Amino acid sequence: MSDETQTYQTYNGSGKALEMLEHIGSRKAGRRLTEKPIGDDVLLRILEAARWAPSCSNKQPWRYRLCTGADAEKIREALLGGNYWADSAPAYIVAAVDRKASCNLSDDREYALLDLGLSMQNIFLQAHAEGLVAHPMAGMDPFKVKELFGIQDNFRVMAVISLAYPGGDRELSEKHEELEQNGQVRKPMKEILFNPEVLDSLNG
Repeated sequence: MSDETQTYQTYNGSGKALEMLEHIGSRKAGRRLTEKPIGDDVLLRILEAARWAPSCSNKQPWRYRLCTGADAEKIREALLGGNYWADSAPAYIVAAVDRKASCNLSDDREYALLDLGLSMQNIFLQAHAEGLVAHPMAGMDPFKVKELFGIQDNFRVMAVISLAYPGGDRELSEKHEELEQNGQVRKPMKEILFNPEVLDSLNG
């Protein structure tokens, strides 16, 4: 496995440009979490980061529910078995999208889903800056989540994000332990470009 797939490349970056790339590249959705409470100011900054994401025609179709305390207990009921490790998180964010607020685009593109993804990335990066692990989970029952919190029919629940400080000694499955130890892997740059030949000129 090449270094490029395991480590982000800096391409001679410096200053704030390098700091940003390092921040993005060092973010990880870990699974070994602590029950340490998260301060209200921290949670507010994370939600504020989500609020400032770009969206098509500024429709801002994302909707969130912050779940702590009794609400967090409800969320745990909706998680699927593969997310057993998330039951120690002190907070969760339900991420939903208003399908009625999607831009009307050609080729049946439901752009609101992209808008939600942009907003969620802000959550992940702000949480990382706060020293937290923000882990998006598709493994939940979206219909149960909607029922638990009375979320209207026009909203589509896409994910639940666990928020927690990393650490603890939680026993993980063999698969998850391997993921925890091995770090992140990404495809080489040439595999994500339609025109990988451009790399020859960019790299000089």
